[in-house]
Amino acid sequence: MSAEDRLSALPDGLLHAIMSFLLAPQAVQMSLLSRRWRHLWRSAPLIKIDSHDFGISGISSRDTMDERWARFEDFATNLLLFHDNISSLGAFRLRSRLHNMCHVDRWVRRGIEYCPSVLQIQILGFDHGFKLPVDMLIENSDKFPIFDNMRTLDLYGCFCNEYELNDKLEALRSFIKNAPCLEKLILQYCMYYSFSDSEWEPERKNITLHRHGNIFQCQKLKLIEVIYDYDHDHQLIELLWSLGRSLPDASIKLSKIELFP
Repeated sequence: MSAEDRLSALPDGLLHAIMSFLLAPQAVQMSLLSRRWRHLWRSAPLIKIDSHDFGISGISSRDTMDERWARFEDFATNLLLFHDNISSLGAFRLRSRLHNMCHVDRWVRRGIEYCPSVLQIQILGFDHGFKLPVDMLIENSDKFPIFDNMRTLDLYGCFCNEYELNDKLEALRSFIKNAPCLEKLILQYCMYYSFSDSEWEPERKNITLHRHGNIFQCQKLKLIEVIYDYDHDHQLIELLWSLGRSLPDASIKLSKIELFP
């Protein structure tokens, strides 16, 4: 038996594990190896969509960015369109710039529909604030049910817009209230823009601590990890105070990791 045949003889679970170490385009290209691999990617328990796989970066020229984004958009849309939505999804991971917010919003919505155990959204560049599409999580909505399977919500560069912190937390609450089994919430560089102290507006160096606020109904959530880069004490205090009041039963871990050390 050839090496290829021995690999193809492995059960789906092991083949999916092997595919998880590959870039998403490579995993799909493996379907060309043999008939055994043809539809294997469609039932993979991990969906990874990464703009870096298509050479998209913040220094790309406009024409280059448009060309690469078109290929990225075509791949991501088809990957989500043809993935087997019957299979249980262990994780949905999206890492992308906001070259086209409509595309990113659509991918996030589609990923949420799969009700993954781990939902990881990483928005690069911070050019615009990205907010979870909570409008689809309205009560009595038949299209978007309770996310019983979600255990981890990992957000990177989300809610970095001009809205008040309370409004952002309310939007977050609207989402996680639909995830009763959520155990871990990770906020990486979220909720406010981060600049060096010399660039921060002096008039914003005020701390507003609200005594009253909605308590999040998420009983299994025990750990909130907040990752930040610059020491904006006033912003961190506001965020930690609000998280502590909204989720009093969860421990909060604070980590400073500089984006550009």
